Amino acid sequence: MRWLSLLLVCCTGRLQAPPQGPLEFPRDHGFHAEAQTEWWYLQGMLRDGEGGELAVFLSSVLHDPRLDRVLGLPVLSLGQRLGLFTACVADLDRGVPVSERRTVARFPGLFQWIDAEGGDFQLRVRRWHTRRKDGVFAWEVPVDGGMLRLEAAATADPLPISEAGQGDALGRLSLGTSAFSYYAHGRVQLRGSLEEGGQIRSLEGTGWLDHQWGFVYAREYGGWSWFALNLDDGTDLLLSRVEPRNAGVPAAIVGTLRPPGGAARAVGPFELEVLERGPPVRGESYPSRVRLALPEEELELEVAALLPESEWRMVPVPIWEGPVSVRGRWRGRTVGGAGYAEHLQRGDPPARRLYHSGRPLEH
Repeated sequence: MRWLSLLLVCCTGRLQAPPQGPLEFPRDHGFHAEAQTEWWYLQGMLRDGEGGELAVFLSSVLHDPRLDRVLGLPVLSLGQRLGLFTACVADLDRGVPVSERRTVARFPGLFQWIDAEGGDFQLRVRRWHTRRKDGVFAWEVPVDGGMLRLEAAATADPLPISEAGQGDALGRLSLGTSAFSYYAHGRVQLRGSLEEGGQIRSLEGTGWLDHQWGFVYAREYGGWSWFALNLDDGTDLLLSRVEPRNAGVPAAIVGTLRPPGGAARAVGPFELEVLERGPPVRGESYPSRVRLALPEEELELEVAALLPESEWRMVPVPIWEGPVSVRGRWRGRTVGGAGYAEHLQRGDPPARRLYHSGRPLEH
């Protein structure tokens, strides 16, 4: 039974930073038992057969707590890996969130397991199911009043995400005490269904899929702003600014650009200016319109949220996550597009000060 071998790895294997060489596919699509933290994120915009539009955000996060500390004391994990699964659905026509569901699990356990082989894997937590098989990612998740089922098929090669100004090691990042691998499927075709109250709506659309693994959290950094953008000319662009916790530590800049038919390259630094904030949501006001500028690319974009009140309650802090529209100019020509943004503004909550996660101090 493969889940038994994974349990033995959790108990005895050594957590490691990703290798510094290039990403390897299809292997790196799958589960990495040596990683402390690993996640698959999917954001998408969907349309049903009657023209209704939905936005979805799905995340499947795995974490090995063997190096974690609470008030300086080790966490007793019994060799088990923790899982956090989140499913959020919003109505784009009305501009409001409609469903938010989460579940926490320990692997392996009763009715929950990790099954992995090569680039394929399955994560099962009762009715929650995340998997990759035959090149297709798929989710089955409960939402309020029913079930959401989606398949995500990539339409282009994986996009390796890198630090601004980095050389050839695309897809491998080292920000302070973090060290992790990161790639995205910048354009995926989505098909599936939403079952609500016994009624089934067929869904089609497009999305962005992120996959990260390694020592993802750094002591030096807290909140961040993240933008994953698809320009109408076929360009894919990811920009992220990770904010420092302490004075004297510079912000970490992540940026990758891939023009249509071209190779991905690290880009940056970039300018981020908040032009407008949305209405307060549970005491927090998030950016709803921002200006992004890459001077070296002669690129300037205005990014506007389609769901200004799209805050979701994730553990341990709330986060804004949702679709955006894009317009601007690139080397003198007008450009437009769509994409997704994420804002974490409470990057150092009391719970995080008590619960410490990351690479060992000696590293």
